Amino acid sequence: MVHARSLWAGTAILAFVLPAGLLLAETPATAPAKVSAQLFGDYYWVAAADPAAVQMRERQNALQFRRVYLTADREMSAGISARLRLEANDPGFGKNDRLNVYVKNAYARWRNAPGGAELYAGLTATPTWAVSEEYWGYRWVEKTVMDLEGVGSSADMGVALKGRRGSTGYFLMASHGAGVKSEGDHGKKLAASLSRPVSPGLIVEGYADLNQRPAGQDEITAKGFVGVKKDAAQGGLEAFVRWNRKAAAGSGDDVRIVGASAFGSAPVRPRTRLVARLDAVHRDDLDATDLLVIGGVDLTLAPELHLMPNLYAEIPDGADPTVQVRLTFDAVF
Repeated sequence: MVHARSLWAGTAILAFVLPAGLLLAETPATAPAKVSAQLFGDYYWVAAADPAAVQMRERQNALQFRRVYLTADREMSAGISARLRLEANDPGFGKNDRLNVYVKNAYARWRNAPGGAELYAGLTATPTWAVSEEYWGYRWVEKTVMDLEGVGSSADMGVALKGRRGSTGYFLMASHGAGVKSEGDHGKKLAASLSRPVSPGLIVEGYADLNQRPAGQDEITAKGFVGVKKDAAQGGLEAFVRWNRKAAAGSGDDVRIVGASAFGSAPVRPRTRLVARLDAVHRDDLDATDLLVIGGVDLTLAPELHLMPNLYAEIPDGADPTVQVRLTFDAVF
């Protein structure tokens, strides 16, 4: 019998070696590596803030690249490809430092896995908000609610299987649970997403994961999502619950976080869309419910160049709102 530790050791070797090896391997001249990039950020001005706030002050303003991605993709024979993606992000207002750069993705993909599935190995995307982020469509404006609250990670080191059985889509993953950071314990994370169209333009998804942590501090997450795409409009409703077991140090108390996000976008004229979103997140350890409101106008200057004037309002429970007026940009090339 193969021990679990040996199995995970083999998976780790596969996940680390395959992406780099495939990118560097000899390939036909007709299949060179494809390099692409994306950058997005804002000019923001803080119109209002709580006097006690430490993250943002009233009248604070800055021009920032929130994200810069540089991606290399290479197609191999027999349906195998590899990706290496670097990410850079702003260290934050007042840090007076360079952009932080790290590896976001490094994986191999086999498109002809058994059952017609795609098999991923390495530092690859997770199923946690893959479906809802597609329907939101504005990652360059803000993360989805689970991403924003740190309930999971957009990338993790492990193996994933993605495909369809009939009309049901599945995305299964086993990983180390530390995201893009190095592994810090012996626990592993299991995640599963199942999605299914229920009518033309309407999809439902169920998701759950278990992240094993030391000293019984496991993290358990469940969520449901409903997404709509009709004509050129789209939107969704996402709701999640996270249990952080024994999260309060020394007390042995669990912490539950419950959140929901409703969002949508629709065209109002050629090259112009209205975008709106409302999030609500409640933490039972703080007995507080915080809100986030986003509203903006997406101006398509070119197929891969967008500009959005938007209002971004964080409304914490028991404190004054923080309101930003932002001019957000996104460019892909």
